[in-house]
Amino acid sequence: MSINRFLRLLALLAAFTLAAAACGSSDDTATTEAEASDTTTTEAADTESADEADVAEADSTDAAEADDAADEAAAEEMPTEVQVTTYSGATVTAPYDPATIVVMDFAALDTIDALGFGDRVVGLPLGTALPPHLDAYSGVENIGTLFEPDFEAINALGPDLIVAGGRSAAVVPDLAEIAPTIDYSMGWGSAAFLESIVT
Repeated sequence: MSINRFLRLLALLAAFTLAAAACGSSDDTATTEAEASDTTTTEAADTESADEADVAEADSTDAAEADDAADEAAAEEMPTEVQVTTYSGATVTAPYDPATIVVMDFAALDTIDALGFGDRVVGLPLGTALPPHLDAYSGVENIGTLFEPDFEAINALGPDLIVAGGRSAAVVPDLAEIAPTIDYSMGWGSAAFLESIVT
């Protein structure tokens, strides 16, 4: 309740009390006192509700600040790099959370898309037709073909990570000079591949 409204109510109550007292019966005085008591109780309840709302708002703010602090602490604890071992046994140090990815293999793109990181893909070999279910990626930068990457276009994108595949496996060392490169090849028929499927 605003202070102006409270003062008006108080003035009205005072005027009513004076008028009732002037008319003069003890029943009128009792009624006026009961009304004054009800008004005071309502005002006290309004004040308590406002105080409770202020406390709830302060608690909410404190909780939000605690959540922000926890998020910052978690961000500080997250690694910036990860070691990835490919099928061939090569270990690649790659960014833990790459913001931009060039993908040289449609199977790898399909996996990245399924994992929900498709928005990070900035370059694809669009010189080769995309599978129909990956048409949404036709608007990213063209970086050559599956067999012949355009190294200048890839370098211009400045990706955080390059994911190569079987058709581009031969150029992985060249791609690795631009950015950390993970060879997504399976090495079909290789000893490492065959060992990975033996139960």
